[in-house]
Amino acid sequence: MQLNFSLKDYQFSLSVTVIADRAKERETPAAFTTIEKKDMEVLLGSEDIPMALHTTPSVYATMQGGGAGDGRVNVRGFNQRNVSIMINGVPVNDLEWGWVYWSNWDGVGDATSSIQAQRGLSAVNLATPSIGGTMNIISDPTSQKFGVKLKQKFESGSFFKSTLQASSGMIGDWAFNAVAVRKTGSGIINKTWTDAWAYYFGASWNINTKNRLELYAIAPQRHGQNSYRQNIGFYSKQLAKDFGKELNGYDPAAMTKFFEVDRKYNENWSKVSSTYTGQQWF
Repeated sequence: MQLNFSLKDYQFSLSVTVIADRAKERETPAAFTTIEKKDMEVLLGSEDIPMALHTTPSVYATMQGGGAGDGRVNVRGFNQRNVSIMINGVPVNDLEWGWVYWSNWDGVGDATSSIQAQRGLSAVNLATPSIGGTMNIISDPTSQKFGVKLKQKFESGSFFKSTLQASSGMIGDWAFNAVAVRKTGSGIINKTWTDAWAYYFGASWNINTKNRLELYAIAPQRHGQNSYRQNIGFYSKQLAKDFGKELNGYDPAAMTKFFEVDRKYNENWSKVSSTYTGQQWF
């Protein structure tokens, strides 16, 4: 038996479409909360962006040990390794283990127009680890009104922050927004100093309802860390004993492990030697 056949030329294209959706009120079947700019001015202050969500249902946000840029957020019990953190629809979680270092995004809060937090398995069409939820930070130049704003903040711990923002408003199909931030402080907790600059520039061109162009600049920073809160025995042994009575016991042996210091204690620092040329930090 002999079989004869021939193949015809056929051309086709492969394309990938990435869609970064935002949930819509009374349309999207998902539990979500939207924090607008006016609410952020009250809730955020000079803290890390997650702290704008600390009054949101099912969200726990904390500055941890009090170090600048060391905040974290939990959504429905899942830490931010399992929460998709996006800026303008682009995931910014660490590619290896999913964590988000908020110190790398210092100053973004001043340029943010709104934050949307979706709780539970996300409705966003992106392959990110979002079983806990999704936090989408939007810096939309088109939402800013024309004007120049200078804002300065003085806080405890020798904290000083200056923010200069200039917005063009809509000029035809274009909108521009620029923000510059300077932040310094010694910190309330020992050695939780901060020395940061942040620059943001956004240019929006409304080609149509689905296309927008934005450009971002750098945000260099340095800061001291207090990575986690200390055992209560560090702050007050008597307070630890009192809590132990309420919580069915505080191991007396633990008292020998901690020397009593005040609330400002930070064990995540040590002096370095100028004569030693090797690495003295981790």
